[in-house]
Amino acid sequence: MNYFKIIGILFFIIVLFGCKKSKQEKFSYSIDLDKQLENEIPFSDVFEDIQIIQLETNKESLIQRVGKVQILNSKFYVFDQDQSALLIFDSDGNFIKKIREIGRGPEEYSEITDFNLNKNREQIELLSPRGIIISYDLDGNFIGKQKANLNGRVVHYFTNLTDDLICFYSLFSDTKIAIYSKSQKKVVCETLTVPSEIEQTTLMPGCSPFFEMGGTNLFFDELDREVSLLTKGGLNRISKIDFGQYNLDVKSLQLAGDLREKQEQLINLSSKFVITFPFYLENESFIIASFVFKQKYTHLILNKRTQKETVFHTFKNKILFPFSPLNLHNDTLITIVEPSKLYHYIPENDSMLNANFQLGDINIEDNPILVKYKMKSND
Repeated sequence: MNYFKIIGILFFIIVLFGCKKSKQEKFSYSIDLDKQLENEIPFSDVFEDIQIIQLETNKESLIQRVGKVQILNSKFYVFDQDQSALLIFDSDGNFIKKIREIGRGPEEYSEITDFNLNKNREQIELLSPRGIIISYDLDGNFIGKQKANLNGRVVHYFTNLTDDLICFYSLFSDTKIAIYSKSQKKVVCETLTVPSEIEQTTLMPGCSPFFEMGGTNLFFDELDREVSLLTKGGLNRISKIDFGQYNLDVKSLQLAGDLREKQEQLINLSSKFVITFPFYLENESFIIASFVFKQKYTHLILNKRTQKETVFHTFKNKILFPFSPLNLHNDTLITIVEPSKLYHYIPENDSMLNANFQLGDINIEDNPILVKYKMKSND
């Protein structure tokens, strides 16, 4: 059955029966690493065009460490983790505005761990770890604050399920997911536990596990390699990636020692199993994921239109695959790279490059460079 038909059927069942869990069989992508994994492939096998945009550098627009980037209405919204700030740039990289209001005032916050663009409300939403959501219009003008009563839970990522329901993810709570109702002013569902020995290891999410596809809110669980539909009643699992004998059984995992020793054990396990997803991206056309296998970063590109699967360690000519932060926008993979590292992520073939500046004029003290990679269609 077609993957999108499965999602549609699941959504209908969930609306019809409320919190009941769907019994619909999961859609599985089977990846045979022994047959499909290549060590090196040409850059042109994956991407057909690159656009390079220099983000304006001035005293106010300086970026320290990017945690997330989103695009809406031809504007780039860049979350700076170190500054707890959101910077807005136009499609040419011109600086528009910076949101950074640290303090205790009515329009201020102490820290930001995540942000989202609420398309229904046409608002920017910043998340404070105590469950406070600060809202702005898409130009960065303050609208208001709302605090969720999470009973002391510290939260790190979030997504809006409906106008009433917000789904929070906590790295530190025993149950990782809390679904909060604004109208009821309480958590209406808590779900997802993980073995205590993997807490704070690289098996835990390093970026938001939530994503949106076709107006539907989804969650990627890297421990089970499964995608779930988010509902008021919790998680309805709809698809998974199956690596066969190389699947890591987290439930039988036994890690011992301090955090450093656990990390060393995980590195050793990666010689036998697929572990640690630095990111997982999915939309109607592609699945793009990176994971560790054979003690190397490994990348999966799945074209849903053609069902072509590409699995590889690296590109030829020592070109690196784009790394976090990443955003998959239609058929374009977007990342932000430090100026000093740009040449590690682009080919020497100028015919593929489109830039709004002379690459020879790059100053390593300038703001990071935004790079847009157009995926190869393989039609």
